[in-house]
Amino acid sequence: MFLSFAIAAAVLLWSNKPSSLTFRQLDLVLAAMKWWVRAIFPILLGIAPVKDLRDNNTRWYNFLRWAKFYAVWAAIICIGWGAVDFTRGI
Repeated sequence: MFLSFAIAAAVLLWSNKPSSLTFRQLDLVLAAMKWWVRAIFPILLGIAPVKDLRDNNTRWYNFLRWAKFYAVWAAIICIGWGAVDFTRGI
């Protein structure tokens, strides 16, 4: 939910062309949008319902648990990087 509001705010700020923001600030807002869009893909991988592909397989469950752990952390890093760029841009 944060990403949808963040991306919408960044798009509105970036698309307001007769703006008081400099070109560098507009580039940073655009970079923030890119990082936040990149964060969507690991989140989607983390919530994908793939547990039932191999039923009653503990190795598969363990692999999924760690894969989802890394996917969520990749998304958190992308969101954080985007937040830093957005803060620097405004």
